[in-house]
Amino acid sequence: MSLALTQLEALLLSAATGDLTQRLPASACADDPAMARVATALNAFLDKLWLQEFQLQAKQEMLEKVVEIRTREVHEILDNVSSGFLIARPDGTVLPNFSRSCVRIFGREDLEGQPLAALMGLDERARANFQAAWDQVFADFLPLDLCLDQLPADFALDGRSYRMDASPITDATGRVTKLFVTLGDTTELRQVEAQNALRQALLEIVRQRDAFRAFLNETRRALGEVRDDPRQLALRAALHTIKGNLGCFGLHDLAALVHSMEDAAEIRVEDLDTLEETLRRFLAAHGDVVGMGYEDDGQSSVVDLERVVPVLESLAHEPSTLRRRLEIDHFLTHLSWVPAGTLLASLRGVVERVAERLEKEVDLEIGGDDVLVDPETMGPVFSSLVHLVRNSLDHGIEATWERGDKPARGQIAVQCGAEDGAWVVRARDDGRGVDVDALVARAVADGLVDEAAVAAMGPEERLRLIFLDRLTTKDVATAESGRGVGATALLRAVEQLGGQVRVRSTPGAGTAFTVRVPRPAAG
Repeated sequence: MSLALTQLEALLLSAATGDLTQRLPASACADDPAMARVATALNAFLDKLWLQEFQLQAKQEMLEKVVEIRTREVHEILDNVSSGFLIARPDGTVLPNFSRSCVRIFGREDLEGQPLAALMGLDERARANFQAAWDQVFADFLPLDLCLDQLPADFALDGRSYRMDASPITDATGRVTKLFVTLGDTTELRQVEAQNALRQALLEIVRQRDAFRAFLNETRRALGEVRDDPRQLALRAALHTIKGNLGCFGLHDLAALVHSMEDAAEIRVEDLDTLEETLRRFLAAHGDVVGMGYEDDGQSSVVDLERVVPVLESLAHEPSTLRRRLEIDHFLTHLSWVPAGTLLASLRGVVERVAERLEKEVDLEIGGDDVLVDPETMGPVFSSLVHLVRNSLDHGIEATWERGDKPARGQIAVQCGAEDGAWVVRARDDGRGVDVDALVARAVADGLVDEAAVAAMGPEERLRLIFLDRLTTKDVATAESGRGVGATALLRAVEQLGGQVRVRSTPGAGTAFTVRVPRPAAG
C-alpha cells in the first residue's frame, strides 16, 4: 500500500508538470483491490488528458499550417494585383511590410526605411506639404479624417499616374501608430477623364465660338504687348489672365501649363512662344471641330441677319444719299460688335468647375445680351473679369454651412450695360466681403506700403490696396487665386482704355466692382 501511494504521488506530480506519459502499473496494486481500482481510474484519466493534449496540439499544428497557407495565398494575391500595399511609420518611412506591386510601382527593391514622399517623386514644396499633413495625422490635434484628406494623393512616376490612400492603424488606446497605404494605378482612368474633359471643352468652344474667337484675339494682343515690354509683372499679369480664360473653356491642361510657368522664379519670353505653339497645335489638331486657327483675325465670318434686316429697312425709307452713306458706314463700323452676354457666358464654366472643386454652391447671373460691345476694345476688360469671379469663389463666397442667415447658395452677378457714353460692367457677390485689416497687414508686411501711409488712408483707399501688384492674403497660390495679379490686371486693362474701376465691400454682405469704359463717340 505504501509503495503504491508513493508511486501515486510521483505520478500526480509528473502530470502536474505536463508529463502525461507516465502511468501507475497494475502490479503495484495487485494485493489491494481498492488501490487497483484507483490506479485504473487514474490511468484512464491520464489517458484522457493525454488524448486531449494530443488533439489540441494537432489542431494547433493544423491551424499554423492553415495560417501559413493563407498567408502565402494572401501574399500571392497582393503581389500580383496592380495596386500596391505598404505600412509606413509616423516619420513617413516604409516598413518591411509591403507588397511586391510596390516594387514595380516605385522601380526599386530597397523600399524599407525610404521616405514615402521621396518615393512618390514629389518636388520640394509638395514634399514639405506632404510631411506637414502626415505629421498632423499622428499629432492627434485635428480630426483624423480631415488630416487624411490633406495628404497629397495624386502623383506620377515614369509616365504613369497613381493615387495614394491612407488608413490608420491604431493601438489599444486608439492612438494612431502607423498608416496602411494603398497605391492605385489611375493611368487609364486619367486618360478616360482627359478624353471626356477634351470633348466637353470642344463642345464649350463650339457653343461659345464668338467668345472663344475673342479670347484668341485678346491672347495674341496681350502676348504681343508684353513681348514689347517684357517686365515680370506684365508677363505674370498676362499669363494669369490667359490661364483664367483657358479655364473658362475647360482647357485645363493648357491652364496647367501656364500655372507651371507662373511657378517659375522668372518668366521668360520663350515661355510665351511655348504657350502660343501649344495653342496652335491644339487648334490644328481639332480644327475640324473648332473651325478656327490661332492666327485667325478674330472676326466672325457669319453676320447676324436680325441685325441686317432693320438696317436695310431703314435704308429703304431714307431719301438722303448722305444719310444712307453715314448709316451704312456706321453699320459696317459696328458689324464686328457682339452682345456682351455672349462674351460673358464663358464665366459660367468657371463658376461651375471652380465651385465644384471648392465644394461650394454658387449661382451666377449674367446680363448684357441686349448690349453690343466692341470685342477688340472690351476684350482685355472681359478677359480680366475671370479674376474677379475666381476671387469671389475662393475668397468671398462662403461654404454653405458658413453663410448663416444668407441663402445657402452663394450669388455672383456680372452685368454689362451702356450708360452716358460708356460701357459699364458691374460684378458683385454676396460673400464675406474683403478683410481690409488683413489686406493692410499683408501690404505692410510685404513692404508694399508703409504704416505711415496706411495711417493717412481713408476706408476707400485702404480697400483699393487690392489693386497693388503681387498683393494677396493667401499664403499659397492655387489654380484659383493667390498670385496677387488678378485685380491689378483688371485695373490696368481698364485704365489703358481711359476707364475707371470702383470697388466697395461690406463685411458679411459681399463685394462689388463697377467698371466704366468710354464708348466710341459714334457708338
